[in-house]
Amino acid sequence: MATEVFSINKFENALPRHKVTGETLWVALGMVSGEYTYRVRVSDLVNIEIRSSVGFNGYARSTGEDSIRAWLVDPKGNPLGSKVQSYVTRVKGWDVRLITMLRELVRRGRQVTPCPVCGKTMGIYKVKKDGPTKGKLFVRCTDDCKQFRWVA
Repeated sequence: MATEVFSINKFENALPRHKVTGETLWVALGMVSGEYTYRVRVSDLVNIEIRSSVGFNGYARSTGEDSIRAWLVDPKGNPLGSKVQSYVTRVKGWDVRLITMLRELVRRGRQVTPCPVCGKTMGIYKVKKDGPTKGKLFVRCTDDCKQFRWVA
């Protein structure tokens, strides 16, 4: 399938809105690393950062970087954990898959809490080692207190 080239307006129309009021649930951050970037608030501790692949000309690239990326960040924009990213390829139906991806990131983001020992925000990670838990997500403290739990 061919990569879809869409405008910034089409991309922003695909981003989440409040079901009742229609109010946008995202904030535009402008250009970051050559792509229009957005943030969706999950909680006081967690946001989702979205890179659109829309460049300076207001349109998605026709070749090359062909995915929309999103990951969990703290309120300052620092990745929460090992930047566990989700991708949506820019082929037909990308807008529906984008909302599905954002819902999953909201679910993950709700797992991020303050550490019960030190109070620092915990990060979300993915098991990289080969074995029965490879690919499974877990939350652990970003400090030295070693608090850990699997993502439900």
